[in-house]
Amino acid sequence: MNLSQTKALLFLLVFLALAASSCVDLQFDQPPAADVCTLDATNTIAELKAMHTLGQTELITDDIVIHGVVVADDRSGNWYRSIEIQDETAGIQLRFGITDLYNNFPIGREIWVRCKNLELSDYNGLIQLGTIEGPVLDDFICRGDGGKDIQPTVVNMADLSMDMVSMLLQLNEVQFDLADAGQPFADPVNLQAVNRVLEDCNSQHTVLVRTSGYSDFAGQKTPEGSGTFIGVLSVYGDEFQFLVRDPQELSMDGDRCGPGSGPGLSSLQEDFQTGVNNQDIDFEGWLNLAVKGSRRWQAKEFNGNVYAQATAYNSSDTENESWLITPAIDLSEPRTLSFESAQAYWNHDGLSVWISTDFDGVNFDNATWTELSCTLAGENNAYHEWVPSGDVDLSGFSGKGYIGFRYLGDPVNGTTSYRIDNVDIH
Repeated sequence: MNLSQTKALLFLLVFLALAASSCVDLQFDQPPAADVCTLDATNTIAELKAMHTLGQTELITDDIVIHGVVVADDRSGNWYRSIEIQDETAGIQLRFGITDLYNNFPIGREIWVRCKNLELSDYNGLIQLGTIEGPVLDDFICRGDGGKDIQPTVVNMADLSMDMVSMLLQLNEVQFDLADAGQPFADPVNLQAVNRVLEDCNSQHTVLVRTSGYSDFAGQKTPEGSGTFIGVLSVYGDEFQFLVRDPQELSMDGDRCGPGSGPGLSSLQEDFQTGVNNQDIDFEGWLNLAVKGSRRWQAKEFNGNVYAQATAYNSSDTENESWLITPAIDLSEPRTLSFESAQAYWNHDGLSVWISTDFDGVNFDNATWTELSCTLAGENNAYHEWVPSGDVDLSGFSGKGYIGFRYLGDPVNGTTSYRIDNVDIH
């Protein structure tokens, strides 16, 4: 073989090698065909979970195999070192000692789990199977085909049960409550998980939606309207909570329902007697906002009388601004507002009363607020003396209105505490 023939042969070999390498399909979330397997399940997920006693840990010693489809993975960061699988009977959380599980176990992947030598346990009521470490992954997991389309089970909020935990569910005609609508799902700055309240349009039932501060949608705003919610049910103690897989699965752009929808109330009487002492005011239809700092209006009780109080005393904030806003009021006819106020530890004028007719019940910063003229407890009143506001004429306003009690506190230079009670609009 001469030199030119040798060069030609080497070129051909290099060309063939490059052509072969270009045919490699690097699909990390789709295991090679040789890795796709099937097993015969010996038990359903519901049967496996029935073997667990809450608060205990059981080592599985029998040759138990369960089968399910992944309904939640860790791609978004809302799950950590865990996935959720479910079959036709129940769902369960699988725990791992590794991350980026979605590469091997994305949503829709069918898997079988060899449960022998794994532990059944629970975290405050949430039943878990594992932990499975990376080096022995294939000893316990058999990966099947992907792309299984699991549709959420449609349920009513009132019917949520422990049997549904770790399953993909759908709630219809729901909305985030006024305080949580249009707010970030979680705290991406401090990487803190946050609970938001989801409420049913047709009942008084509510459920928490918990989101990790590490999720890639932590800073996104919760929907402001009503509609369809899809998530995986979890539990913490005796309280149910949902985890969202992807906010794009939420179809909640309809009109809000319940308080705040429609033309508003024709009258309102609130004496705060149902408030819980030293707890933030959380009444249906009312909005309790910490605009600056973390302080909100709280219920306080003295001699059997419960009232709303705002104060910056002993606050760690540099300043406090809190608003207590009534439900929507129908102003199509002339209305009159009255209430009582009291002050203590006088240091500054910190209470004022406002009205808005363009507030939508959610977007506080976008609303226009007009201050109302009324009599308020002041420096010349004795501490805790209740002062009538007088009749505040609202006939100059029309449409749908909200009354806001605004408190400004100055923790640095001294602050006055304020109380309001017996709010009456008719």
